[in-house]
Amino acid sequence: MRLPVKALGLIAFLLNANGDLFAQDEKGMAQSLAKAFVGACVQIMPDLDRVETGAKVLGWKELTGDMAQMFAPAERNATWKGWLVQDAALVPFMLGIARGNESGKKISVCTVVNPYAPVGPVQTALTSILALKEPSRTETSAGQRTQMWLTSVRGEEAAVSIVDATPMNDPGVNLSVMLIQ
Repeated sequence: MRLPVKALGLIAFLLNANGDLFAQDEKGMAQSLAKAFVGACVQIMPDLDRVETGAKVLGWKELTGDMAQMFAPAERNATWKGWLVQDAALVPFMLGIARGNESGKKISVCTVVNPYAPVGPVQTALTSILALKEPSRTETSAGQRTQMWLTSVRGEEAAVSIVDATPMNDPGVNLSVMLIQ
């Protein structure tokens, strides 16, 4: 799932966050966000039902209506759910899961988004936690830079990606993991 980072400012008021949070402890908050992504997404792949169950048990606020439509994947055949998560890390974030099929293969995606997170410190934390080396792919399109690493999750190849809008001088980060079976 690839969300336009520029649009993330629209959820800022729902997240009850502001850029000052990261100014207080940029490294600690970036580490916390990266750990939340690894724990809520990477480590559970491809069992997205566990994310849904966790969301219910922990009382995460489900995105509905226009907000859900805005963050839904472009692929019309994919099923998607998303939540505002305010207590799983030092900073709030949006978490979304998507399921789909392409060419007979099952696709599972889990994404964490924060409109204020500084990409550099989050990327440093994420690559350290997951022991990622150089990205296998980097591209810039429409003012957003995407970096992707191929890694193993539960013995299967998965793609971990970071999308940021720093080429447009906008903050915010989109962390995703995708597994194709």
